[in-house]
Amino acid sequence: MDNFNKKSKTYAQKYAQDLLIKFLREEAKFVGYDAYVNSEVLPTITWRVNRDAPYWGIFPDYPIAKSENTIIEIVWDEYLFNTESTRKDAIPTIDELWNFGLVLETVLDIAIQHKGVIHTAVFLDEIPNHAINFLKTGAIPQIVVVNSYDLLNQPLFSTFNGLKMPLQILDPFNL
Repeated sequence: MDNFNKKSKTYAQKYAQDLLIKFLREEAKFVGYDAYVNSEVLPTITWRVNRDAPYWGIFPDYPIAKSENTIIEIVWDEYLFNTESTRKDAIPTIDELWNFGLVLETVLDIAIQHKGVIHTAVFLDEIPNHAINFLKTGAIPQIVVVNSYDLLNQPLFSTFNGLKMPLQILDPFNL
């Protein structure tokens, strides 16, 4: 955890995170359980919805941890020792990670799960230094960076068709 010199999240990033999670969960709810989302919110991103309401497999502030030198790749609600998580979404707190004997590697601003693993990592504004080495392993194949202000400056609308914002879709092996 020595490399966790991340700047504090801004209000813009927090509100953008909440809004993006809302949009992504609405997309998942629209296609339904066990169907594929071809995202209009994050074009080129696709995932299969195999979690139900209220989370739909979209998780904020998602911790990535390791046991000794092995990254825990499965989604937290499937983790063997995670039977008494204090959070309803089954994402462990820092104390719970330590109680499991795990070490925090990084935290994703938004994680999208697909087939029991985190398939997409979304970061607001930039990828923190502590995440870059982990992402270079290729454990998460889809990496997206969204500008908070671009997201917050979207017009109010009832469908995703009007969402226009630049995205960075990154290759984990070219970070």
